[in-house]
Amino acid sequence: MREPRSGIMPRMARAALGDQLLYQELADDPAAIRQAVFVVFLVAGVHGLGQLLAALYRVPDGESAGVSLFLSPALFTLIGWFLTAFFTYTTVSAVSGTSASGFLGGTFLQFVRSVGFTASPGLLLILTGVPVVGSAAFLASTLWMATAMIIAVKESLNCSVGLAAFAVILATLIGRAIALLVIAYLFAQAPI
Repeated sequence: MREPRSGIMPRMARAALGDQLLYQELADDPAAIRQAVFVVFLVAGVHGLGQLLAALYRVPDGESAGVSLFLSPALFTLIGWFLTAFFTYTTVSAVSGTSASGFLGGTFLQFVRSVGFTASPGLLLILTGVPVVGSAAFLASTLWMATAMIIAVKESLNCSVGLAAFAVILATLIGRAIALLVIAYLFAQAPI
C-alpha cells in the first residue's frame, strides 16, 4: 500500500510549504516523474483556464473568445517552466563545476522530479483573470513558485542558497523571455 505522504496532493502541499525532506524522497522515487510532469501540466492548464474564463466574462454575447486565450498562457507557463528548469540545471552545473554526464540519464530526470512539484503554487494562476485580485495572484504565485524552486534546487543539486537563487532568477528571466518569443511567434503565424 502506498504511503499517504507519497501521493500527488500531499507532495504538492509539501513542495508549496518548502518541505526540504521531500526532495530526497523524490530523488529516490523514479515513479514520481509522472506526478511531477502532471503537476506542471496541471498548473499550465489552470493558467490557461483562468485567462479563458476571464476573457469569456469580458467578451460581449455572440463573439468568440478564441482558443488562443487558453493556449497562449498555458503554453507560456509550460514552455517557461521547462526552460527555467533546464537553464537552472545547466547554470548550477556550470558554476559549481559538477559533471552533467548524467544529463540525459538520471541526474536531470531526478532534478525534474524535484522541481516539477515546485509548480504547485501556480494553482493560484486560476485567479489571474479576476478583477482586482488577478495581478496580486500572479505576483504571489510567481514569487511562491520561485521560492519553492530555490529550495528544490538547493536540496536536489546540493548547492548553496545563493547559487540556487541566482540560477533560478537568471533561468526564469531567460526561460520566460524565450517562452514569450515562442508564443508571440506561434500565434502571429497561425491565429486560432
